[in-house]
Amino acid sequence: MRLDDGQIEVMDEAMVPVLRSLTGSQRVQSMFDMMEFGRDTVLAAVRQKHPDWTQEQVNREAMRRLFTHGDHR
Repeated sequence: MRLDDGQIEVMDEAMVPVLRSLTGSQRVQSMFDMMEFGRDTVLAAVRQKHPDWTQEQVNREAMRRLFTHGDHR
């Protein structure tokens, strides 16, 4: 992974034509798939760190981590 001066990941040149070839609906579906993957990853991390928590507590902490800035404990 290559980073620019602002520490933002720079896209691999081989991916540019692939992404440009997607239709609008394919791009939206890809975004939703990535969001779902991110959510599921955070939920799993919270569950692993707090196995004694209820699903509601896990969901609340995952949403806090996904949608707030600052300390993610």
